[in-house]
Amino acid sequence: MTNNEPQFIPAKSQVQKKKPGGHQRPPRRRVKAAATDMVFIKKVLIQGFKSYKDQTEFDEFDGRLNTIVGKNGAGKSNFFFAIRFVLSDLFANLRSEERQLLLHEGSGDSVLTGYVEIHFDNSDERFPIDNSKKEVVLRRVIGLKKDEYFLDRKHVTKHDVINLLESAGFSRSNPYYIVQQGRVNMLTLMKDSERLDLLKEVAGTRVYDERKAESVKIRAESDNKKVKIDETLGYIQGRLKELEDEGEELQNYLALDKTRRALEYSIEQSELQETLVKLQENEEERQRESKTSTAMHGQALKAREDLLNIEKEVKNINNELNVVRREKERVDAEKEELIRTQAKLELDISDSRKKIGRDKDTQDKLQKRLAELEAEIEKATEDLDEIKPQYQEQIQQEQKIQEQLTDSTRQVNQLYAKQGRKSQFKSVKERDTFIKKEIKQIDEQIKAKKAQIKTSEAEVAETNENIEQEDAQRKKREEELDNRRKTHEEYNKQIDEFKQRRDNLANERKDQWRRDVELEGRLETLKTELQKAERQLGGSVNQAISQGLNAVRAVVRENRITGVPGPLFELFECDDQFTTAVETTAGNSLFHIVVDTDETASKILDLMGSDSGRVTFMPLNRLTPPNTNLAETDDSSPLLNHLKIYNAAHKKAFQQIFGRTLLCSNLDVATTNARESGVNCVTLQGDQVNRKGAMTGGYHDVRYSRLSCIKEIRKLRAESTELRAQLESARTALGQLDQEIAEVMGKMHDSEAIKEKERGDLEKTLFDIRSLNQSVDSARRVVEQKSLNLVGAKSSLKQLEETKTSLNEEIGTKLNEKLSDEEQETLVQLNDEIEKLKKQLIDISSQRAQSESRKTQLESTLSNNLKPQRDRINADMSGISLGEENSDLESNRRQLESVKNSFKVARERSKELDAKVDEKEKRREALVKEADSKKGRETEERRNLHRVSESMEKILNTRSVLLQKKDECERKLSDVGSLPMTEVEKYRGKSSKSLVKSLHQTNTELKKFSRVNKKALDQKIQFTEQTERLMERKRELDIGSQKIDELMENLERKKDEAIERTFKGVAKHFKEVFADLVQGGQARLIMHRREAKEGDSSSASGKISQYMGVSIKVSFTGAKGDNYSMNQLSGGQKSVVALALVFAIQRCDPAPFYLFDEIDSALDTNYRFAVAKLIRKQSESTDSPTQFIATTFRPELVQAAHKHYGIKHVNKESKIEPITEGEAMRIIEEEMQLQQQSSRSVDPSADPSEE
Repeated sequence: MTNNEPQFIPAKSQVQKKKPGGHQRPPRRRVKAAATDMVFIKKVLIQGFKSYKDQTEFDEFDGRLNTIVGKNGAGKSNFFFAIRFVLSDLFANLRSEERQLLLHEGSGDSVLTGYVEIHFDNSDERFPIDNSKKEVVLRRVIGLKKDEYFLDRKHVTKHDVINLLESAGFSRSNPYYIVQQGRVNMLTLMKDSERLDLLKEVAGTRVYDERKAESVKIRAESDNKKVKIDETLGYIQGRLKELEDEGEELQNYLALDKTRRALEYSIEQSELQETLVKLQENEEERQRESKTSTAMHGQALKAREDLLNIEKEVKNINNELNVVRREKERVDAEKEELIRTQAKLELDISDSRKKIGRDKDTQDKLQKRLAELEAEIEKATEDLDEIKPQYQEQIQQEQKIQEQLTDSTRQVNQLYAKQGRKSQFKSVKERDTFIKKEIKQIDEQIKAKKAQIKTSEAEVAETNENIEQEDAQRKKREEELDNRRKTHEEYNKQIDEFKQRRDNLANERKDQWRRDVELEGRLETLKTELQKAERQLGGSVNQAISQGLNAVRAVVRENRITGVPGPLFELFECDDQFTTAVETTAGNSLFHIVVDTDETASKILDLMGSDSGRVTFMPLNRLTPPNTNLAETDDSSPLLNHLKIYNAAHKKAFQQIFGRTLLCSNLDVATTNARESGVNCVTLQGDQVNRKGAMTGGYHDVRYSRLSCIKEIRKLRAESTELRAQLESARTALGQLDQEIAEVMGKMHDSEAIKEKERGDLEKTLFDIRSLNQSVDSARRVVEQKSLNLVGAKSSLKQLEETKTSLNEEIGTKLNEKLSDEEQETLVQLNDEIEKLKKQLIDISSQRAQSESRKTQLESTLSNNLKPQRDRINADMSGISLGEENSDLESNRRQLESVKNSFKVARERSKELDAKVDEKEKRREALVKEADSKKGRETEERRNLHRVSESMEKILNTRSVLLQKKDECERKLSDVGSLPMTEVEKYRGKSSKSLVKSLHQTNTELKKFSRVNKKALDQKIQFTEQTERLMERKRELDIGSQKIDELMENLERKKDEAIERTFKGVAKHFKEVFADLVQGGQARLIMHRREAKEGDSSSASGKISQYMGVSIKVSFTGAKGDNYSMNQLSGGQKSVVALALVFAIQRCDPAPFYLFDEIDSALDTNYRFAVAKLIRKQSESTDSPTQFIATTFRPELVQAAHKHYGIKHVNKESKIEPITEGEAMRIIEEEMQLQQQSSRSVDPSADPSEE
C-alpha cells in the first residue's frame, strides 16, 4: 500500500446500529485527505491550566517543524497535556478532585476556571465550517463542576467537537499524532500480543467488537423471548380444552340471564318515563319563575340604573363642589394677595409722589440759585473783562516807566563809573581790560537771558496750544454730555416699556396659573376616583391574584420587558348587556396575563419574588384553542362574537376561554343547545348550562360587576390621560410665559444696567468738563504770568545790550578825572528824570496793584466759588431724575389700576362661586333624599329577587337531580344491552311491583349458576387470536436470529480484513521508515496466526484463522541472517525500532499535525540526525506537508526546526515565548551541563572522558 492509496479505517461513530432482521449498511469510509490539503496549529492560548496561570499567547506556529525547549519542570509536558485536553477524549467524566488537579495551583488567588484555546489554519477548508472560515478556534473551558466546548466563540457539545475533528482527519482509533513522553519506551517493551492489540486499535476493530457484543446481546434476548412464547402457547392450549367442557352449562345460564335483562329493562324504562314527566313539570315551573325573575330583574335593573344615575350626579356635584371650593379658596387667597398688593402699591405711589414733590422743590430751588449764580458769574465776568485791559495797560505803563527808570539809572551809573575811572585805574589799558571783563560778563548774561526768553516763549506757546486743545476737548465733552443726556432719557422710556410689558405678561401668567390649578384639582379628583375603582376591582378578586397582577406590572415596568400585552380584561370590551354573561363564563380567567411566549412568562416568574402572589399566564405560542364552529341562530350566538378584541393577535387567548360558549336568549334554549351541540351555554342573566347538562344560576348583583368596574377604570384613565395632556399644555404655556417674563426682565435689567452706566458716564463727563475748565483757567493764568516775566526779561536784555554798547564805546577813550560839561549836564538831567520816573512808577504801581487785586479777587470768585457752585448745582439737578420717578409712578399707577380691576373680578367671581356652592349643595341635598328613596325601593326589589332566585335555585337543583336520574336510567338501559323485542313485549303493561318480584325470582335461579364461567366464549376467542399472534412473533424472532448470525459472521470477516489491511500498510511503511532511519538496515513485521485444527468448528464454518501476535525482526547491517527480535536489541536500537513503528503507523493513518514530547531522548547521535532529517523532510514535503511540534533536549532536532520556542518557569508559572535557534541551543547546552554535573555527583569516580 502506497502513501497515496485510500485507507478505510472505520471510527466508532461511523458504524450504524443494525436492527435484528434489518439490512446492514456498510460503515462509512474515511478517505485520507488529498496531498495538497494541510491543516496545522497556528497558536495555542492557555490560562489557568496546570502550570500556566495567566493567558499565554505567543507568535503563531510554523506550518512545518517547530521545537520547544526548556528546563526540566518548566512546563513542556503540560503544554502538550493542554493540547491533548482539547483534542483527546481521555478527559471525559472527570471527578471534582481530578478537575482541581488540572487547574493552576500557585501563588496568589486560587484559580476557579481555566481554558485551553487552539487556533487551526483552515485555508484548505478541511474543517467543514460555514462560510469557509480561514481560521477555526476551538476552546475547552474547565471548572470545578463542569467543562464546556466553544467553536469560534459559540458553545458546542463534545459530540460536535469529536465529529468535527474526525472530519478533519483526526482518527480516534490512532492516538499516535500525539506522542507523549515515555510512549516510545512503552512501545519497546510491548509483547507480540500487545503489538497486535495496537494494530487492532489502529485498524478500528474496537467498533466491530462492540457491534458483535451488541449482536450477541440481542441474540440472547431473542432466544429468551422464544422460550417465553413456547411457555405461553402451552398454557393457552390447556385453557382452550377447559373452555370446551364449560359450554353446555353456559347455555342454560345465558337463557336465564336474558330473562333477567328483559325484566331490568322494563323496570328502568318505567322509571325513565316517570322521571321525564317530573322533568316536564319542573321545566314548566322554572319557566313561570323565570318570567317572574326576568320581570323583577328588569325592575331591579331600572331601580339600580336610576340609583346609579343619581349617585353619578351626586358624585359629579361633589366633584364640582370640590373644584368650586378649591377655586373659591384660590379666589379668596388671590383677593387677600391683591389687597396686600394694592396697599403696597398705594404706599409706593404715596412715597413716589412725596419724593417727586421734594425733588421738584429742590429742583426749583436749585434752578433759582443757578439763575442767581449765572447772573453773578456774568457780572463777575463782565467786571473781569473790563478790568483786564486796564490791568494790561497799567502793566505796560509800569514796565515802560520801569524800563525808562532802569535805563536812566544805568546811564547815571555809567557816568559815575566813568567819573571814578581815574581814581580806580592807573591807565587806559587797565581800564579797558576791566571793561572787557565786564563786557564778557555781560555777554554771558545776555546769552543766558536770551536762552531764558526763548524757553519762556516756547513754554507760553506750548501752554497756549494746550489751552486750545483743552478748549476743543471741553467743547467735545459738552456735546457728548448733551448726547448722553438724550440717551439717558431714551433708556428711561425703554425701561418704562419693559415694565409695562412685564405687567401684562404677569397678568397673563396669573390667568394661566388659575387654569393650571383648576386642571390639577380635576386631575386629583379623577385620581382619587381611579384609586377607588381599582380598590373595588382588587376587592372583587382573591388577594393573591391582585398581588400577582401588581407584581407582574412592576417587573415588566422595571425591567422593560416586551411581549406582555397585559391581563385579559384590558384587551377587550363589550356592551353592558353582555357583561354578566361574559363575567360568569370567564370567572377569574379575566385576570390571566397574556404573553407572547412561554419564555417571556418564565422570565417574569424568575424575576418575581416567592411572595408575589398568584398569577396565571397565557402564552400565545402554546395556546391551542378548541376548533369549534358554533352556529348562530335567532336565539343563540357565539359569545366570542360579542367581544370587541382590540388586537387580532390576541384572539387565541379569547378563543381558549370563550370558544366553547354560546350566548342564549333563555335557559330553555341554553339547555337544548348544551344537550344537542355539546357546548357550554350562558344566558344574559348569567345562568349557565355546561355541555354535560349541569346548570348553575341565580341573581348576579350588577353593583359588583368586574367588567363595569374595569370599564369605569378605563374611562377614568382616558379622562386622566386627556387632563394630563391639557395640564401639560397649560404648563407648557405657563413655562413659555415664564420664559417671556424672564426675557423681558433680563432686557429691562440690561437697560437699567446700561442706564446706570450712562449715568456714571454722564457724571464723569461733567467732572471732565469741570476739570478742563479749571485746567484752562489755570493755564491762562500761567500764560499771563509767563508773559509778564517774558516782558521783564526782554527789558533786562535790552539794558544789558545798551550797557555793553556803552562800555564798548568807552574802550579806547581817554582816562579823565572829571566828566565833561555835557556829561555833567546829562547827569543832572538824568537825576531829575529818575526822580520824576520814580514818582510815576510809584503811582502806576499803586494803580496796577489795585487792578491786580481786583482782578485776582474776581478770578478767585469765579474759579473757586461761583463756577464750582454752578457745577455742583448742575450735578445735583442731573441726579434729580423726575422722568424716572414719573415713570415709576406711572408704572405703579398702572399696576394699581390692574390690581383694582383684578380685585373687582375676583370679588365678583367669589360671589358667583358662593352662589354656585349654595346651588350645588341644595341640588345635592335633593338628590340624596331621592337616592335614599331609590335605595329603599332597590332593596325591596333585590329582596324579592333574592327570594325568586332561591326558588329558581331549588328548581334547578331538582332539575339536576332528575337529569341525573334520567341519565342513570338511560345508562342502565344501555348496560342491559340489546334484547329481542319479543322478550320486552312480554312484560309491557305489568306493574313495577310484579316486575320487581319476577326479577327477584330470576336472580334466585341465577345464583345456582354462580360458578359458571360467564366469559368462556370470549376467552376462547381471545386465546385463539393470541395463539396466532404468538406464533407469528416466534417466526419473526427466528428470522431475526438468523440475520444476527449473518451479521456477526460479516463483522468478524470485516474485522479480520481491517486487521490484515492495516498490518500490510504498517508493515510496508515500517520497512520504508526503518530504512530511512538506519542506513542499510532492514526491518519487517511478522503476523503470527493460530490455524484451525481438523474438526474445529470454526474451520467447518469457514471462519478465518485467529491472530496471535505481531513480532518484529530487524537488521541494522542488512546482512542475511543478521535479524534480531526486540529482546535482542540494545536500548537505543529499541528506541529506533519503536520510532520507526510510530512513523509507520502515522503514515498509515496520517494526521494533519503531530506532537512529539522528547521522542529522541534515548537515541544515539546518528539516529537523532536521521530522525530530525526524516521529520524535516516530511514537514517540507510538497505532496503531503505535515506540521510537527516537538520538545527536545537534543541539538539535532533544534537544528532541523523552522521555528523555536522556549518555556520558562518563574514564580510557579510557566511562560512560553519565541526564541532564536542560538538561544534554543544555549538552553540545551545548559541543560546538558546540568545533567552531566548531576551524573558526576551520583558517580564521582566516573571518567569525564567517557561523557
